[in-house]
Amino acid sequence: MIIGLFIIALLISEANVYVMGKKQGSAAFQLNFDRIVHEMEYYAVPHELQNQVRRFYDYVWTNQKQYDDKIALLSDKQMSTHLQRKLALHLFKDVFSQISFFAELDDLVLGEICLALRTRIYLPSDIIIYQG
Repeated sequence: MIIGLFIIALLISEANVYVMGKKQGSAAFQLNFDRIVHEMEYYAVPHELQNQVRRFYDYVWTNQKQYDDKIALLSDKQMSTHLQRKLALHLFKDVFSQISFFAELDDLVLGEICLALRTRIYLPSDIIIYQG
């Protein structure tokens, strides 16, 4: 009986930790979004451009549940560059191995390139590359 109560209490505790973690991520995202909205109003950004920015953040929240473009694992300032490079290679090497230009590079150079990667999200109407 006591063991059953202990297991139920443990499950409730774990569920609470999970929910609180989700709320913290949501609160951080909302705080950042509120700051951006305030700045757009302060700088008198046109409404159409404000709507595009809002659509971007709606997309990011809906699809990624985050707003930071860096992987936390690779952002630890105390971690050695060597270890960060090895992690970055593990995370991204499969993408680069499919591109012949990068296939010729050694792991040291490829690791530095992987560490420099940043996520950029483009909406359907965004221009990515200009011709000419």
